[in-house]
Amino acid sequence: MAGACLMSSNEELAQKIRNTLFVLNMPMVKEMAIYRGRQQVYSDLTPLSSSKLAPFTESFMLLGIGDNLSLALDAGKIIVISKISEKTVLIIVTDQRIGTVLVKLKEVIDKYGKELEEGPAPPAVRAPKAGVPAAEKAVVATVPTAKGIPVRIEAAPAPPPPPPAPPAPSIETFMAPTLVDKTLLKNYSGDEKKILSLCTGRFSIAEISKKTKVAARIIIEIIYRFAQDGTLELREEKKTGEEEAVDFLKGL
Repeated sequence: MAGACLMSSNEELAQKIRNTLFVLNMPMVKEMAIYRGRQQVYSDLTPLSSSKLAPFTESFMLLGIGDNLSLALDAGKIIVISKISEKTVLIIVTDQRIGTVLVKLKEVIDKYGKELEEGPAPPAVRAPKAGVPAAEKAVVATVPTAKGIPVRIEAAPAPPPPPPAPPAPSIETFMAPTLVDKTLLKNYSGDEKKILSLCTGRFSIAEISKKTKVAARIIIEIIYRFAQDGTLELREEKKTGEEEAVDFLKGL
């Protein structure tokens, strides 16, 4: 029931945003999704739009509040990604001019930024009753003896559980941009060359942004463009917690 209420709240909020994104009585929004953190809390995206965005969703939180980026889709449509609040990203598919859309998105931030940031209230959780857990109570029994005098016998509490096993190394997956043909680097310069030279399959978009000092918004746009023509691929890679720590120390 709580999950249904949560979805209902997000659907209501999505409808409010749709009602704001109108121009000349025409709806701007063809499809929409809302992410809170990395969790998708609402979506009516088509499979095509979802597949185009899937490799980049983990990077959306790198955007700054008010940042917008546009990605070409097909048939005159574009995907507009907007960081609405610290925790929330709004994605819309539209066929309207980007300038007009951005003006209306500013209105969305002003109207619903706080509501998007806070999200629906979580369901209340009932606290457990105070007292000694049943597993810790001693078992008590009364046994009659041969002389008919009852004797009280208390069983020893259950032994404590064994110590937990040491945690396995944490493994985190991330999308790693990988340049298909490194000889293509000679054809580019500036930020494009800096970014593509780090598309080796070892670094995430966040790491590339940190190493190049280029805004994540620009990196996502460049990587998306090169991925569309097959020059670059996004591959799911794995990194352990130990590797994360080493990378962090190297960056200090």
